[in-house]
Amino acid sequence: MMPWRKMVDFGGSKVNNYKVVVLGEARVGKSSLTIKFSKNKFDEKQESTVDATHIEKAVEVAPKKSVNLMIWDTAGQERYHALNVSYYREAKGALIVYDLTDEDSFKKVETWCSELQAYLPGAPIVICGNKCDMPNRAVD
Repeated sequence: MMPWRKMVDFGGSKVNNYKVVVLGEARVGKSSLTIKFSKNKFDEKQESTVDATHIEKAVEVAPKKSVNLMIWDTAGQERYHALNVSYYREAKGALIVYDLTDEDSFKKVETWCSELQAYLPGAPIVICGNKCDMPNRAVD
């Protein structure tokens, strides 16, 4: 069994591990969202991700029932795109992020969805518009 699918026992409480991939074009805020969710931190000068990074976050979904999200934050630059397919393996869901101030990043969401559906048929996909606090919004 793959490590992100195994059951872990933490003192009588069972935890399921689920791999989730975060995708989208470069500079849409994938890393910022991932770090804010997992560590409750935000850095305006967040460096662009090269390849992919992995962060884990335990989330309580019911009393004495937690899931461990193994979040794979992928690089959005075109030169790294071919590597993303290797990160889809065994993923149980995906988050596609686009930038509300960049209409092109929104137009590419359909491409990301099509690719995910080919590699992860039936897996849930969440689409997230980011940077709603920024001026010059290009996407309603």
